[in-house]
Amino acid sequence: MKQLAEMISALPDVSEIEDKTEEELHQIQDQLDDIAFYMEDHELEPDEAQLEILTAVADAVNQRMIQTLDAATLEGECGATESDDVHWALTSNEDGENTYTLTISGTGAMKNLNSSTDLVSGSATGTYPWAPQSKNITEIVIEDGVTSIGAKAFIAYTNVEKVSIGKDVQEIGTGAFNQLAACSGFEFPAGSEFFVVDEQGALYNSDMTKLYALPCQSDIADYVLPDSVKVIGYNAFARCANLETITISKNSQLKTLGFGSFAFTENLTEFKMIPKTLEQVGTLIFSQSGLKNLYCADENVKTLLTSGNNILGAQIRLLLEDETPAEEYMDAQ
Repeated sequence: MKQLAEMISALPDVSEIEDKTEEELHQIQDQLDDIAFYMEDHELEPDEAQLEILTAVADAVNQRMIQTLDAATLEGECGATESDDVHWALTSNEDGENTYTLTISGTGAMKNLNSSTDLVSGSATGTYPWAPQSKNITEIVIEDGVTSIGAKAFIAYTNVEKVSIGKDVQEIGTGAFNQLAACSGFEFPAGSEFFVVDEQGALYNSDMTKLYALPCQSDIADYVLPDSVKVIGYNAFARCANLETITISKNSQLKTLGFGSFAFTENLTEFKMIPKTLEQVGTLIFSQSGLKNLYCADENVKTLLTSGNNILGAQIRLLLEDETPAEEYMDAQ
């Protein structure tokens, strides 16, 4: 609770927010997001006074963001360099609910404004200009000609239902399309050289050695990981609402489990099994997951999973392949 109190006390006074710039507002929003994530991860609730502060700051930030919006904020440039002619635009949808389609168009690479990697949740080096409207974006379109997408460019845009990605995209930044809670699928043109969507809707690189994301609204309950996969990326399965079991075969080439790769999978109960090939593990892999039984190929894998930061929830049992969960053993007696 001490750390939570310190995080809340670091927030600015509400009276100071009306003078903040757009960049400063996003920095405050990042603080609020960090506090929310910390409370979720440690299963904490703010007391009455803390809740009042958090609510007041969040409301003030939202009001100030609305004040800073004008027509110019609905479109602009987002190229990585002067030679990258890449643009963004928000177009009003015809649903009468003030929602938008975000389109990234042009030729070249998109600007990257986050330092995250598959194993580490990094810090923002700037703010993507469409972020103030993140809650109102329901569709994302990356047009042909765009060659890269910035890390965390659209992470946790909770109302995005559809994502279309052009054939020229060669690089997808860490976490770009993760935690899209309303998204049911990714669309790629036929014959993309760089990425593929499998029969279950998961987004992979072309040789299926890296899994980027399973859509959060996928109806898949039991996911079988292809043996070719070496990396399960940052937040790859995070917030997948219907996921119940994960199966990985003994022939798997899996080497890396990314940061928060199974976070917030509330219905996930069994994972069988983590192979001997595992080499790298990010933190908070199963944060706020419902996982109960995690099977491991051997003791070395169990040691790797439990070393470093607290990546496993207290409710998770680490079992070897031939072990039986305690409740099943008791039922058999």
